[in-house]
Amino acid sequence: MSWLVSFVSMITTFLLYTGLTSGQGYGGYGSSFAQSCSTACSVSYPPVNASDCFMLLIDYQSGTLYFVRNVPRAQVLGNMKYLALLAKILNIPTVMTTSLEDQFDGPVVTDLQQILPDSYASRIPRHGTINPWEEPAFKAAAIKAAGGRKTAIIAGLTNDVCVVNPAISIKQDGFNVIAVQDASGSPNAQADENARRRWEMAGVRTFTTTALLTEMAHDWNNPDGAKVLQQLVIDQYLPSFNTTYPFQAGIN
Repeated sequence: MSWLVSFVSMITTFLLYTGLTSGQGYGGYGSSFAQSCSTACSVSYPPVNASDCFMLLIDYQSGTLYFVRNVPRAQVLGNMKYLALLAKILNIPTVMTTSLEDQFDGPVVTDLQQILPDSYASRIPRHGTINPWEEPAFKAAAIKAAGGRKTAIIAGLTNDVCVVNPAISIKQDGFNVIAVQDASGSPNAQADENARRRWEMAGVRTFTTTALLTEMAHDWNNPDGAKVLQQLVIDQYLPSFNTTYPFQAGIN
């Protein structure tokens, strides 16, 4: 039995020495993960208010669209449209950027040009920079548009390239960041999931389009909520289902 006691003692000493018993793990990742989980998981986030938000729309271009393969492209474009309408209805400052517009990425999709013509006209073209936040003109335009607002709503055509890197960079610069996952896609499900995990580990919050617009509306009876309900939900969202709803048919 003495050899068993010695073996257990040796293993215990090794665990204490390497920090595994305190949750540190190999390479120190376990400790930071446990600490972030014990703190971040209990964080109470403030509600999302239009008055504190600005929106960044990244690389919604006709050529880039073909990199979306994990979800229907029509879904991505539909949710992009709802985000743009939300920005228009609630006067949320919006900055657009494009990548290699005169090459294979192509022009900004037509719906976005038409819904936010001013943002489209003042878009920031990039000629090679992959992370838009590393493009000085885009960063300056975004900070100017924010005007002291603290919450950046970010969406781009692909989560694994267009969204994840700037979302993390913007968060590191002290902003609250919301990534709208279903207004984007990725080449495959694994790439999309990896992107989401990366930005959430950096403290970026994940929203769907519907969750964002309903949280921002807050109450259908207040001025913002009433505008979102009529101009976005009733006029735009419900008709997209191509069906008749009870209230439309006069059924109580």
